Amino acid sequence: MSVSGLVLAAGYGTRSLRSLGVEKQRLRVHGVPLVCYPLAALVSAGVTSLYVAVSARSQGYIAEYSRECGIDAELVLVPEPWRGNGYTLLYSLSAIASRGSPEWVVVAMSDHIVHPDMARAIVHALGDAGRRLYMILADREPRFVDYGEATKLRLGPDGGILEAGKGLERADAVDTGVHAVRPSLVSLLNRVYMVEIIDVVNGLARHGLSGAVTGVDGAPWIDVDGYEDLYTVECGHARIVPRVSLDDSILPASLHSSGVECGGWG
Repeated sequence: MSVSGLVLAAGYGTRSLRSLGVEKQRLRVHGVPLVCYPLAALVSAGVTSLYVAVSARSQGYIAEYSRECGIDAELVLVPEPWRGNGYTLLYSLSAIASRGSPEWVVVAMSDHIVHPDMARAIVHALGDAGRRLYMILADREPRFVDYGEATKLRLGPDGGILEAGKGLERADAVDTGVHAVRPSLVSLLNRVYMVEIIDVVNGLARHGLSGAVTGVDGAPWIDVDGYEDLYTVECGHARIVPRVSLDDSILPASLHSSGVECGGWG
């Protein structure tokens, strides 16, 4: 089975701009560029063809960061990222499909720190995806994320996704930000103008074509969206997340630094 990897880094990060005064893709966690964490997780999972979706604003420094991480990734310049992360995904899938024919593209968000085992879990599960076109790695016992802000999933008995959304009153798991998509979804590109990933997932779910991969409950992962998240991963209760991710990834040892002074946290 051929699998490519894609990191979405084309967004403008307006929330982090308000909170931190900088786009989230420019953030460093423990001295490591944030985008290096999902890239390293994909490489550690055995994904060799890597792409990063970028905007004109992020193109230059994302290329610099990938070189700093020692990871060879091809950049996909998305011309209109303001049309939504779903549009960015579909546009990037079209670009990847034009360069080859992978059966699946494993997708990670540039602002998520995920453990390499999580990327391995979704790659391993793709052989049993059946007719589904979209798979999400789901965590039924999230330990480090803000549950209120997380995208929640309601699952059927067969592991299919029935509904996804931040405001679900009854949910079985949360979305870890690690997805897998069949490139055939590019057929949707000319049917939409503005679209979010959650719209794609829910649209496919109505036809039984979205599924969840479970088995990573309580895994060390978190999304970094603003100042509180950054403090939590560098000095707070989630500081173990980047540390174990660094220890178990392929990132150069030279990047494994503390990055911050945490005072009483040690």
